[in-house]
Amino acid sequence: MNPLKKIYCRGFQIVMRAALPFLPYREPKLIDGFAGVPGVLKNNKIQKVLLVTDKGINRLGLT
Repeated sequence: MNPLKKIYCRGFQIVMRAALPFLPYREPKLIDGFAGVPGVLKNNKIQKVLLVTDKGINRLGLT
């Protein structure tokens, strides 16, 4: 890899690591079971959802 690109990438990583504590990340709110999902969707005015799964989950009937 080009030495200048290496220096740039390493510098970018250092800056991002230093800035991480100051970024406005939110603490996620837990939903108690499937029964709480409709209320959260309604409160946030969400009308459509996207379910991402795989063959194993679908085969077990968990969707």
